Amino acid sequence: MMQETTRKRSDLIEKSRTHDDGWMKMRKRWAGGLISLYNRMKMKLLNHAILYIFVSNFYGQATILAVIAERTDRIPENAVPDTDIADKCGLSREQVYHYLRQLVGLGLVEIDQYVSGIKYRTIRITKEGLDASSSFMQQGWKFN
Repeated sequence: MMQETTRKRSDLIEKSRTHDDGWMKMRKRWAGGLISLYNRMKMKLLNHAILYIFVSNFYGQATILAVIAERTDRIPENAVPDTDIADKCGLSREQVYHYLRQLVGLGLVEIDQYVSGIKYRTIRITKEGLDASSSFMQQGWKFN
């Protein structure tokens, strides 16, 4: 009788241990699932933010490129003052200069140096800039 009681107790203890282990495994699985869901959602939000930044930068660059192409009559030798670009685009001067620096880095426009006595810089579009601008227009993009 004593052995039976001891055996029943040990069986109960063993069952509770396996039950607890199963419960812990299930909790860990749920916690891992929630953590991975959180990480996936965080990556989606990050990807959307990066896409938004890319698209807004692209749109700003393309708008300025279209304005420069229009103001220079699509002739690379002609130049346009930077103040005209800021007025036509409807963007702030800081944004215009930000996008102009990016376009210079891409080799689509050239910015001339300040000339003494003149309060603006002249901007010229390159042949590559004209090609890019005309491809936007052929695809039906409207920037103005």
